[in-house]
Amino acid sequence: MKTKPESIIANNNYTCDYMPLFITGNDETYIKKVEDFVVKNYQIVGFKKTVVTSDFESSFQSGSLFNEKKVYVFSETSLVDLQRIDTIIDRGEMIIISAKSSPKNNTIKKKFFTHKKWQLVECYNLNNNSKNLVIKYYFEQKNIRLNNEVFWTLLERLDERYAFLIDDLEKVYLCGNKINDLDFILKAIGKKNSDEIEKIFFNILNKQSSLLTSFNGSILTLSDFYTFFSSFKFYVSLIASSENRQVLLNNFPKYLFKEKDACLKIYSLMNQRKKNFIYKLLYKTENLIRKNPNKYSLIGIRFLFNFKKIITS
Repeated sequence: MKTKPESIIANNNYTCDYMPLFITGNDETYIKKVEDFVVKNYQIVGFKKTVVTSDFESSFQSGSLFNEKKVYVFSETSLVDLQRIDTIIDRGEMIIISAKSSPKNNTIKKKFFTHKKWQLVECYNLNNNSKNLVIKYYFEQKNIRLNNEVFWTLLERLDERYAFLIDDLEKVYLCGNKINDLDFILKAIGKKNSDEIEKIFFNILNKQSSLLTSFNGSILTLSDFYTFFSSFKFYVSLIASSENRQVLLNNFPKYLFKEKDACLKIYSLMNQRKKNFIYKLLYKTENLIRKNPNKYSLIGIRFLFNFKKIITS
């Protein structure tokens, strides 16, 4: 049966129902968010171990020494034996299959869609109903009540991609006591120069002087910094999760067609060592900006130059 992703992650009453899940779609950040949310909830109710693997057969080996209940997360759909899923569920363990939409997944997708006790969760761009639920849930968790004018403005203007929507909501949250001041909010989420900010990532191979000029001309507020930093996180995730150049091109935003060659060049320079350094840099920068938001410009420039150094090393 089909389950909407927002009915899982934007639901205070979500309960673990011991049904296997197939989480798919074209939005990898959304897929990962749903996967992490479900795993966390199973950990809360006593599943002590999470096994992330592509080896389906390993789930049929003998249980752990202490009979710990496990959540199995499978990323390789071609190795999943649909006929044996119930065997794992019946012994009190849980299965999550998490993979982007692909023709090779059609058989699994159809099985989960038609099965009364299995859940198919598809993560695509949010429609207005989905955005409505996510926005309401976000601010309910923060104990913040938006006036109708601000709420409907956010619903209309914010991004349909889950990761970017959450980043925009975090910008709004940072507005503090100005959160119901529509003019202030419009400035905070303004998209006026977001295209130029987003393009900084694709210019990372340019000279430092050129990058500095682009940064100083675009990053004028803390909100601009978050747009800049979020775009880097998004494209790093896109590149890191792409198995090959064609997969990257298939998932690359169509409106940025002029930046394809630059993205492919960055992709060609990546390796696992560099990815590990970049993940550490992202984590460090995110912690720094939370502790020192007034130093967003200095933190952003250091991040930019360190990112360039890693890519070109």
